[in-house]
Amino acid sequence: MLYDENGNILNEFHSDGNVINYQYDADGEMISSTDSYNGMQIYELDKKTNSLSIKTYANSAFVNEKNLVNENEQVPLDTSENIPIPYPIVPFAYESTVISGVNMNTLITDTDFTNSSTMSSSAIQTFFENRDSVLKNVVLIYYLDSNGNPYFNGHTINAASAISTAATTNEVNPKVILATLQKESSLISAKPGSVDYSSRRFYYAMGYGATDSGDDRSKGGFNYQISGGTQTLKNRYTQSPSSGYPIKLPDGTVTSINFGKSVTSGGVTYKNYVWVDNRATYSLYRYTPHTIDTSLLPTIGGGNYLFVKIATGWWGSSTWK
Repeated sequence: MLYDENGNILNEFHSDGNVINYQYDADGEMISSTDSYNGMQIYELDKKTNSLSIKTYANSAFVNEKNLVNENEQVPLDTSENIPIPYPIVPFAYESTVISGVNMNTLITDTDFTNSSTMSSSAIQTFFENRDSVLKNVVLIYYLDSNGNPYFNGHTINAASAISTAATTNEVNPKVILATLQKESSLISAKPGSVDYSSRRFYYAMGYGATDSGDDRSKGGFNYQISGGTQTLKNRYTQSPSSGYPIKLPDGTVTSINFGKSVTSGGVTYKNYVWVDNRATYSLYRYTPHTIDTSLLPTIGGGNYLFVKIATGWWGSSTWK
């Protein structure tokens, strides 16, 4: 960051080349910011309520508005005598987190997350076939015994049909399931014959039950991964706060972000917290509590960053539609 002689931030430099420029009024109050991606934010502080309005624009088009209230505020302030606000709210209570062009605060909208009609079973099958994915063929289901050893009992499943059913049943966008599946196991890009059905990539295909604290063997099995993984995504959405956004994570329910560690690489600090703008993003961080996989640095990958990059790589500007 670059500061002026009064301690005000003039510029903020990100690892992806994005540069944020801040503007101030004659009294030194921050009023707006612009970035390298044609984004702009307008800050309006209401001293009567001690609340801050942040209006966001992209390519001159209005995107959203956030209203933040100082969390220390207990009663309305008496401004009749023009008494200075003792603890004015500042824009940096909320932090915009952009990693290599990916907005980590809004991974997906609530509407897109719960739209289960974006792809039919046949469309998903064609999607697999066009990529010559191992999932275009019938999948042999391997479960885990009490010792964690995979075994086959004759059960098989059609991946496209299972994903379509899970999406419809749980009202989750099938593209969310596909992106999660690829993020966790890379099975969609795997060619037929390149991965054994008895491998971990299949029996923990969506990372369901494979947590940072250990594995739950009862959730092993490709069928469980699709049905249970999708149901968990929806449960996390349903259990998320219905209001009060943006919310800073961790918040107690989400107990840590990036293993609770801030890591600096190449002069950039990847922090152990992140603000989220909606329920869908909250649920995705509860499912995968990482912005990136910091163990891969200086390479940027993994975490919810990878989830978004996979989706935009496949579907471009109409990512979740």
